[in-house]
Amino acid sequence: MVALLERAGEGARVMRQVLVRRLGARWRDAEAIADEARKDPAFEEDLRAALAWVNPADADDRVLAGLRNFRNRDAILESPPEDGLRLIGGLPGSGRTELARKLADAVWDHYQTSLIEIDLDDFRDGDVLDRALVKRHVLREFGIAESEIQLDDAGLDHQFRTAMLSRRHRIILDNVRTARELELFEPFVRTPHQYLVLAVAAVLTPELQDFDPDPIRLTGLDEPGATELLADFAVGVRLADEPEVTAELLDLCGRTPAAIRELGRTLRRFGGEPKPVARLLARCQDPGLATTADRLTETVRMGFEQLPAETVRAAALLASFPGGRFTPSLAAAYVGGSTGEDEVNGVIDAQLTEPPVQGWYRLSPLVRRYARTLDEDRPAALDRLLRHVRDLTVRADLAGDPDRLREYVVPGVLRDELAAGRVPWTLVEDRFDWLDDKLVFIEVLARAASNHGRHVEVCQLAGAVEVFVNQRGRWRTYAEINQLGVQSAEILYVERGARGAALLARMLLMRSRVNFLARWFHVVPADLERARQLIAEAALPDRRRRTLLASAAEFEARFREEQADFLASAPAQPGAVGPLVPAGQVGLVGQDEVFGTTPLGTGFDPVREQARLLAEAEMWLRTAVRIDQEIDHMVAESIHLRMLAAVLLKAGQPGLARVEIERALALATERNRLRAEMVAARICLAAGDLAEARSWYKSAETAADRQRATHYRPELREIAAQLLTAEGDTEGAALAWGSLLYDSLASAHPRTNEYLRQFLSLPGSDDRRR
Repeated sequence: MVALLERAGEGARVMRQVLVRRLGARWRDAEAIADEARKDPAFEEDLRAALAWVNPADADDRVLAGLRNFRNRDAILESPPEDGLRLIGGLPGSGRTELARKLADAVWDHYQTSLIEIDLDDFRDGDVLDRALVKRHVLREFGIAESEIQLDDAGLDHQFRTAMLSRRHRIILDNVRTARELELFEPFVRTPHQYLVLAVAAVLTPELQDFDPDPIRLTGLDEPGATELLADFAVGVRLADEPEVTAELLDLCGRTPAAIRELGRTLRRFGGEPKPVARLLARCQDPGLATTADRLTETVRMGFEQLPAETVRAAALLASFPGGRFTPSLAAAYVGGSTGEDEVNGVIDAQLTEPPVQGWYRLSPLVRRYARTLDEDRPAALDRLLRHVRDLTVRADLAGDPDRLREYVVPGVLRDELAAGRVPWTLVEDRFDWLDDKLVFIEVLARAASNHGRHVEVCQLAGAVEVFVNQRGRWRTYAEINQLGVQSAEILYVERGARGAALLARMLLMRSRVNFLARWFHVVPADLERARQLIAEAALPDRRRRTLLASAAEFEARFREEQADFLASAPAQPGAVGPLVPAGQVGLVGQDEVFGTTPLGTGFDPVREQARLLAEAEMWLRTAVRIDQEIDHMVAESIHLRMLAAVLLKAGQPGLARVEIERALALATERNRLRAEMVAARICLAAGDLAEARSWYKSAETAADRQRATHYRPELREIAAQLLTAEGDTEGAALAWGSLLYDSLASAHPRTNEYLRQFLSLPGSDDRRR
């Protein structure tokens, strides 16, 4: 590690200064570094700040693109801020975000990392900013895989802080409203040259100005800059033929960039007529247009008059597209009809949209505001879009295992296709890639569907994406979809009684899974208990009821296993964690008020509690296996036997674990074999059977590549490192653990310390430290 630092140029020089200043001749000693960091949080902060100079994960060697159509901020751009937190105030359309981008581009050479833009309005629920979603977005922008981002709030906070302290970036925060929103980033701008945060706001409140007493305030462009920008958009119009009229028109509309863009787009459509600027000015001077907003709306309306009727219709519908952003294919489904795709292309070709971001478009704000005033059947458009996305999402589910446990209603057409034996997935794009790209939109669409009373469709979306999160992770986004599913299932249960009980039970079971993965243990028991009650009440055939009961037993076991894992990884602090219910009932552990616990003092034995939880998990899994055998459900039996083997291994019973994993493998289908082989590799490792462990590992690795199961890649890498260590391949193990350590530092992963311990425990680690 230190040897790598010595070759890392300027970053190594900064890191070495920090280490030598604190440790002197011992600056190469990794254990001494770790001891000092544990004892002195200030030294740990210095280390992480220095690490920001050597973290190459976010290097950006792109050519500066600059901004098109940027005018008139030369005085501000002459002395761009290099670091710290700066405020830019201005109304929407004033060019405030474009100025922030230009300022960030001006100091690229100080950072040489990618620019991160965050529109905070994308992360609000009403007026409330979801800070956890913002943190997750930042971590993804840092290049951290979704599967590596922590689910629980405490883990996410730590990961966000660690990642921010170990990087250097330029960040634009758009649509800032309150000072509290800046508090997320303010601690990280204190170190010189580590961050430039440009915060863009419409209203510069006194609280915001506490962060920057001298903010940049934007009004309209000056006359030359405004005229140049208008000429960029009004292609084919000779503004020089009408200079006075042009100046008057610009003054009338405030000379803001957004207004100028719409003026130019409208003028371009009058390019073949005499005196087009005078014509537009005359209309804007109508006494009935009292405000700038009225004049701009009239400008857009005049532009719409020149468009084909089908383009106007499409724009009117897209003004209410769920979430505002759309891809051409989704927009075509929303607009509908055999010409939907052509109509959407007409909207894009008419430049009624903003530039696309990763293939997603949205109407420009002034166009959207006007288009919403036009009459169109928007509920019908929502239904068309909902059916389109619902069918594709359900197809993605059915294309995997058509017989898996699902309680949502499969649409009739898809049931018929499945019965006929036809392959249900119809797109060229991989089904999981499609879901990966559309998952956030599915959440937005499910929310819109819920608001319009489409509760069956909400449950179909929530039920169908279960298979995706099992494959790719992304539990946080799924949690939002699942919560909408629970709410809709509750409404359907009230309407249908026992006929809706099974659907609600399944939604509650999945919500319990989300919550115990997120370490919100205290809310899980109520969902599990109610799910069991609903299964008993549900109007179901006996086999289906017992299948659900086995699934509920699986969730009970996983709940206890997650708690045991938490105890195994929690810091050994007396009284830090403790059970909330007596042994034999629902085990519940947590940490601090985040998990609703009350510290129990030094009498609490986490080792004993962990053993109790694993014993209860074993009991529930054996219950699930017994039910599977009674109904001859071999697929479910294989899955539950694999889970049982994993619990027995954690409980220190590798012999029993081996018996159960052999039974699981004998029953496993191709889809479920991957996880069983990973458990088998770990069991054989624990038993010292290295040849068989490597065989199972290689088979699992091949299957993961074939299935593109990226969610399992970190665990497979750990198994590979453990195998190399056990086989005595010191160099290979050093590379494997070092690679895991390097990536965990980049992703601020909570297992970083474990990887460091494994790396330093290898023979010859003293030399490796140097």
